[in-house]
Amino acid sequence: MTDRVTDSLGRSWERGAPLGRGTWGRSYEIRAVGDGGREAVLKVPLRREDFAADVAVPDELVNACAAIAREQIDQLQEAVAQPAAPHTIGPPRLEATVDLGEGRVGLILPRYATLARRMSSGLPHAEVLKLVHRVAGSLTATHRAHGNLRPSNVLFGERGEVHLADPATPTLTRHLAALAEHANAHAWLPPEARAGARVPAPRLDTWALTQLLWVSLMEQAAADGVDKLEVASARDRAHARFGTEGSNPRFRGRVAEREGALLSRGLSHDAEPSPPYRFDTCRELADRVSEVMALIRPKVVDVGRLLPPSSAPDGVFVGDGPVTFSVTVGGTPGVTDPDDLVCGLHLVDLDGPGDGRVPVEDAAVDVQVHPSGRLRFALTLGGIRPGRYRLRVAFAVKDSGDEPQVALGEFQVRPPPGYVPPPTEPSAPSAIPFPGARRPASGVPSSAGFPSDPGEERLTDPGEFEDRASDPASFPGDPSSIGRDPSSVGLDDTPATAQEAEAPRVVHAFPRPVAPPTEPDPEPTPPPRPAPVAAPRPQPALRALPDIPEDEGLDTEELLADTDDAAPVAPLPKPPTSPSPHVSLPPPPPMLADAVHAPAAGDPPSDVVGFGDELPGYGEGAEIGGRTSGMPAPLAAALEILRRDRYLSLGVAVAASLLLVLSLTLLLKAC
Repeated sequence: MTDRVTDSLGRSWERGAPLGRGTWGRSYEIRAVGDGGREAVLKVPLRREDFAADVAVPDELVNACAAIAREQIDQLQEAVAQPAAPHTIGPPRLEATVDLGEGRVGLILPRYATLARRMSSGLPHAEVLKLVHRVAGSLTATHRAHGNLRPSNVLFGERGEVHLADPATPTLTRHLAALAEHANAHAWLPPEARAGARVPAPRLDTWALTQLLWVSLMEQAAADGVDKLEVASARDRAHARFGTEGSNPRFRGRVAEREGALLSRGLSHDAEPSPPYRFDTCRELADRVSEVMALIRPKVVDVGRLLPPSSAPDGVFVGDGPVTFSVTVGGTPGVTDPDDLVCGLHLVDLDGPGDGRVPVEDAAVDVQVHPSGRLRFALTLGGIRPGRYRLRVAFAVKDSGDEPQVALGEFQVRPPPGYVPPPTEPSAPSAIPFPGARRPASGVPSSAGFPSDPGEERLTDPGEFEDRASDPASFPGDPSSIGRDPSSVGLDDTPATAQEAEAPRVVHAFPRPVAPPTEPDPEPTPPPRPAPVAAPRPQPALRALPDIPEDEGLDTEELLADTDDAAPVAPLPKPPTSPSPHVSLPPPPPMLADAVHAPAAGDPPSDVVGFGDELPGYGEGAEIGGRTSGMPAPLAAALEILRRDRYLSLGVAVAASLLLVLSLTLLLKAC
């Protein structure tokens, strides 16, 4: 073949370097002459020299390659006359043909990228799964089998469209095993097809598509099928690949397990029975691949309507019972566990203040699996007060990061007969504003102004606020500034220099610094004068009573009376140093011993008898009040004590009364 060829349309092409060798032909790079150097691919049938020299190649196989080329042209021209259906994959576009002589014809095709090149450059495994699913679905939709699938026959256009090249023709089907052996492509055929058995084309396609998945994971083909150990290794590879490709970590293990089962079946050494061996059709394979793809990044597909129960038609609930709704949720295949979903509630009071959001504290969710595979959520809300509400229920797959699917509904709750609304909590009392105080700067807490020193003033009595507010003199500066907003102070009101003293601060429950005075006070207010303290009234001093005649009775009232006009009484004699036979009296109580009063005005100091002085003992005919009494000395001493101490005299009188009553009682009992 020369370096320049002319196609069926009369265009000249310059042949370039070879691109590769296929089952029945070899491809070359060509460039158009005089057409801007557009590139294309020239595919020509194999000749004898294209096979290995040490292998005997029959003439029938060489002639079969030329026949396959002519059959390929016929199929491509037929595809141009019948465009591919939507969502299906068609063959590449045939631009022209080239007559090579000796009954051999070449094909000019657009230059495409191949799947083999993309996989060698690191195509994500999830993309290979999508491609296998798309090819299997397309072959199922067109009811046609390809019969010659391999990475070099899957082409990608400039806009990402996919094409399937070199479909099986009648001649290719008869010589497929031999041609694949010479092309070192036998791994893309099942073992029974390599052995010469006639295998249906759909089974050839399912084997080749499953082999694509295996090569994407293990980077080499499994020509004779796989065993359990190899499948376990493939599962580990799948788990690692999905971890680097951004799959949902919650489902990563399940994805690897599902794909391991798919590979074990699709690349099984045994072909029958199916199941559990091999996929008979591309539809079966597409369904299994779809399950694996759905678990890579599962999501909630759709959410139904919020349905109230039959007891609440039109969403009107009467009474204080719970509010219930039901909603169905559908997810991608494989999402059948309620624990894989997260549910969120957003309740809004349509008549409430602000945004009206109501916290949902008493909520319960019950989930049932519908026969269709959807999940039915039964929601129960308790503690809802009467009113009008809007409820939003959101669903999403855990750890997915997707936007949740939302169901929206409105309902009413009407009170039962005799309903009494709960009392509202009283609001916190507002702070008492301090007149004329400067507001604290933003970001400074109100507690920052509380006094830390003992000398700093603090107002705690509410009455002090009223006194300060009503007394202009208690505020420094201009009294007219009381109650004025500190932010309204102009430039003329600020101090002239920074050396001026700051205004005093009065700290109260909500401290605010007092604005500095605008002018000095011309008349400083004098401090309040302290209230006069009344001096204690002097108590009259106890004085000695005059002598009582022996023939006169002893009157208690006269004895206890305070006789200021009595004659002065001589001081009592000191007690003898010798032990007295009489009983010594106890000292007076401390409260009486300390109450020593000054003598009255005009009285001689000798008349004053202190409570703390010790009383002497008396003999027979001792003097009482300066007079000699005929009473015994003990009785005279007792009377003198009673005369001096009023409280003791009262106690003695009470004790005597009790003794008298006791003696009378004993006398009556004796009689």
